[in-house]
This record gives sequence, structure tokens and C-alpha cells, in this order.
Amino acid sequence: MTTTKTNSPFFRADIFNTLRAVAMLCVFTMHAHLVIVSYAPPGLHTPFFLHTPAWAAMWMLFGLSGFLIGAHFYKGKYDTPKQIRSFLVQRFLRVGIPYFAFLLLGVLCIHFTSAISLKSTWIRILTFTYNGRPAVSGLGAMWFISTIMQLYVVAPFMYHGIIKKLSAKSTQVFMFILLLAGLLLREVLKYTHADWYIWVYTFSPLQWDLFFVPFMAYTLPNPLTDSAKNKLKPLLLLAGCCILVICGKFLLLYRYEWPTVFTILMALLCWLYKDTLKNEKAPVRLSAHTIRCQPFCLLEGFALISYSFYLWHSVILTLLPSIIRQYHLTFSYWVYLAITVGGGFVLCTLVAWGMWFFVERPTDIWRKQLRAS
Repeated sequence: MTTTKTNSPFFRADIFNTLRAVAMLCVFTMHAHLVIVSYAPPGLHTPFFLHTPAWAAMWMLFGLSGFLIGAHFYKGKYDTPKQIRSFLVQRFLRVGIPYFAFLLLGVLCIHFTSAISLKSTWIRILTFTYNGRPAVSGLGAMWFISTIMQLYVVAPFMYHGIIKKLSAKSTQVFMFILLLAGLLLREVLKYTHADWYIWVYTFSPLQWDLFFVPFMAYTLPNPLTDSAKNKLKPLLLLAGCCILVICGKFLLLYRYEWPTVFTILMALLCWLYKDTLKNEKAPVRLSAHTIRCQPFCLLEGFALISYSFYLWHSVILTLLPSIIRQYHLTFSYWVYLAITVGGGFVLCTLVAWGMWFFVERPTDIWRKQLRAS
């Protein structure tokens, strides 16, 4: 995704970067809650801000990825076999290089001994087929990387095999079919008591509606005037944030039906903001910019390192408590909370920035050179 520089004292934030940053913060706080909940004294609940819905954040990231990738397909950037190969290579470089760098550093510096001892699990992690089971301390979140890579592989075939051949009205019907199919499949799995984590949350075909409905939002008509759309944008953004944050504590109760709700919200949001991509010549990507001390600018700056942050957050959140236990350190609950969550966030941000600077940034430069050639 791109960001825009401006000399205005009021920086207009990129909505996609902002949502991406919010989603990543939700993931971090929920996983922090899971790490520290066992340390809480009896009768003391963890702070509300740690009850954010990591599940919904993942659904939102699927939708954002689908929309931004779909915009490139609709612009004709990936029509020929050579261009499709280029797309797959670009996705591998963008996602795979930092991913394998993280795994290598983890093996050398932190010792993922449990992962290495489970050779079949290790093979699945390396081949983007890991679904989070069996759980591996520090690596459980890697299921998202596997799932999104599988969706990237399916995207060219879905677009050229089905979507591209549809008329505008047929595309809208197909979007509705995907929504309905996703909802019905999840309901069937709910009433058959299937493992939610494996078959609903991490299973890539059950994310098709989350990914491909926003993917096709680029083709939706514009029946509203620009002024009407501008009035709807903040309302929809506010509604999405309220659902994401305020309802997070209760989201587990609706984990089968709410993916469809989020798919609709993300499709509407992408439809409202699709004009921001119409005149863009270069692929959508993050670029560095001066971060002013304004909330949305800080979120955009955080979005720049969000992928590396995601890779490292589980490791650091589990590493700090293990160090405390290893040295038999004792703290009050709130001091423990400050060290593990506050310190973990600062440390993870620093490590993520280092990963972005030394791995992601050079990789992006290499990707640009490959694209230009």
C-alpha cells in the first residue's frame, strides 16, 4: 500500500494502512491476554483492552489483502502466464523472504526445539501448509502466513477461470453466492461439532468469501455521489471499529456467523474507498514517510512494520514470561503486566523495525528491480 506525503499540518491517513495497524494491535493484545491470564490473581480480570478480537483482525486482513490484490488483477497487470508467474514470485518474495528469515533467526537465536523435534510440523511450516495444529510455542500464529499464501496461489485461477468471464451483474451474483456458501458451510460445521480452529478459522477454503468478495468489490458500481460516499465513510469506519473492539469480548459466541458479517463490512468499505486505487500506476505497497505525532500517522508508521511485528509478536510474548520463570523472578500482577505486555510491545516493535529495515526493505527494492526488468 502507498502512503502520501503532504506539507499540510493535518495528515490524511491511508485507510488501508490504518486498518492493518489496528488489526495487528488487536492480534497482539489478545495474544498478550492469553499469555498473562494464568498469572492473574483469583477474581482479578485482565484489563478490557486485552480482550480485542484477534479472530476478527485476521478476517479483516484477509479482506484487505483480497481487495488490494484484486485491484491489480482488474487493472490487467496479471493477464498473461508470464505476468501470473511474476505475481506468484512477487508474493513469495514479499511474504516468504521475511518469513524464512524469521524462522532462521528463531532457530539460531531462540531455539524452536519443539518445532524441530516435530519434523512433520516443521515441514508444514516451511511449505506453507501449517494450520496451527499441533500448537508450537511462538509459532502458532504462522498459520495465517500459510493460509494467505494458499489464497494467493488460488487467486489467479479463480480470477481467470471464473471471475474474469462474468459480467458486472453476474459478478455481484457470484459475490452473493460466495457469501451464502461461506455462511452455510460454517453453520454445517457448527452443528456437526467440527473443530472450529482447524475447519473454520485456519482452513483456507473457508476464507474464500473473506478474500474474494472484497477482491471483486473493485467492480461494484458507484450509485452514490462523492459527497454521499464521503458521509458514509466515517460512519462505516466507526461501525467497523466498534464491532472489532467493543464486541471483541463476545465474538467467540458468534465465531461461525461473524466472518460473513465482516466480509460484508469489508466489501462495503473497499467499495467506498476503491477510487483511491483507480489512478495508481504502481502496485499498492507501503513506503516510508515522515511520521508526525498524530494518531493516524503513528498507525500508518506502525503499519509499515506490521508484517514483521506479526512474525515476532508470539515469540516475544512467550519469551519474556519464560525468562521470568527461569530466573524465579516474582512481581506483583500489574508489574508483571507492564513487563510482559508493555515491555513486550516495545521489544517487538524494535525487533520488527530491524526486520523491516534489514530484510523487508531490501527485499522490496529487489522486487521493484525485478518488476522493472
